[in-house]
Amino acid sequence: MNPADFNGKKVLFLACGWEQEPLLKKLHLLGFRLFGVHYNDQHIKNVPFSKMLITDLRNVGEIYKYALEVSPHAILSDQDDYAMFTQAALCDFLNLPGPSIDQAQISANKFLQRKKALENGVLIPEFAFVSHEQDIHDFTSKNGFPVIVKPIDNRGSFGVTKIENSEQVSNAYREALTNSISRLVIVEKFIDGQEITVDGYCFNGKPKTLAIAKKIKNNQDVQVSTDIMYSDEIPGKLFKKASLNNEKTIGALGYSFGMTHAEYIIDEQQNIFLVEAANRGGGCYTSEIIVPYASDLDILTFLIKDSLNMQYNAFEYKTTQEHPVLLKFLTFAPGKVASVHGVDELSEHPDLLGYRLTIKRGDVIHSAKNDAQRHGFLIVKGHRGNLRKIYQEIANKIYINYEDTVH
Repeated sequence: MNPADFNGKKVLFLACGWEQEPLLKKLHLLGFRLFGVHYNDQHIKNVPFSKMLITDLRNVGEIYKYALEVSPHAILSDQDDYAMFTQAALCDFLNLPGPSIDQAQISANKFLQRKKALENGVLIPEFAFVSHEQDIHDFTSKNGFPVIVKPIDNRGSFGVTKIENSEQVSNAYREALTNSISRLVIVEKFIDGQEITVDGYCFNGKPKTLAIAKKIKNNQDVQVSTDIMYSDEIPGKLFKKASLNNEKTIGALGYSFGMTHAEYIIDEQQNIFLVEAANRGGGCYTSEIIVPYASDLDILTFLIKDSLNMQYNAFEYKTTQEHPVLLKFLTFAPGKVASVHGVDELSEHPDLLGYRLTIKRGDVIHSAKNDAQRHGFLIVKGHRGNLRKIYQEIANKIYINYEDTVH
């Protein structure tokens, strides 16, 4: 891409936090004028913005007025469900390329997504809408335990609980209800099997799978992932089946613009159940660092071109995943942090693609009960057999002193 083609063009970017930094830096280097919207003043500071609006990303009315003032050539977001919906609404209002409102609704609403999947023959767990605690008891009477109770419209595993018996229903319902933006909840049958994430992109409106990863959970109750491995650990036939299944699923849900990030469970019979599929990139640098490396495709460039309605040649891409990557989350013992050491030396390691540490001096560390409470992560590259060894080598550079000796 030639920066001369973009010099001075205005991009309105929704959600400007650390996860969006690689894409924002790319836009800046290409010469775009950046206008941002972020939840608070914790947006990234090492990329210059012409103007920044601080507001809730769900405040479509205020952001629309701001967009009219900016008059952008393109509107972009990534890795944020609320920003994606607002992006879709603004693109519709201003007649700019982007996801449609109905695509954004399906992407961020687990109930609507399951209805759409069911209507189009996509394999999903048995589920039901919950308007009262009794609905969960009725569901388990018919389908048995275990089940998963979750909000229909939150992220980061907030409010998601696996329950094994009727005594756990009340707490699970309250947890889901209080973490639901719309105060709406669903219950679904728990499927035992290997969970995978599948990332892709809609090239010229056509979904394509780019990378597949195995997930390892902290435990099945809180649904917090500890390892996400992009490698060839999934056998070839199953890998191809999962890749094609994802493309079919994304198409059935109606997604046709930009990045996709989906989660599935593969049971013992190799049935592939959809957990959820978002019409945006995955978090923790998944869409902006991991997928481009694993697939050897610069999907950020494609996203920029699509947002400007620029034409490019369609191509045949074979999902091979020749570049293994491990996204592994850091865990530290509970306690109050007196000091953190070794972080400054992390970037010197040649196999480290990215990292983030969420704790600092004075913080009190607790066990992670949802994705947002994890203590940080490392993204490492290497060969299939040595990714975890490389991770441990880098992780060992970090050590924490606690204010007390009891952890």
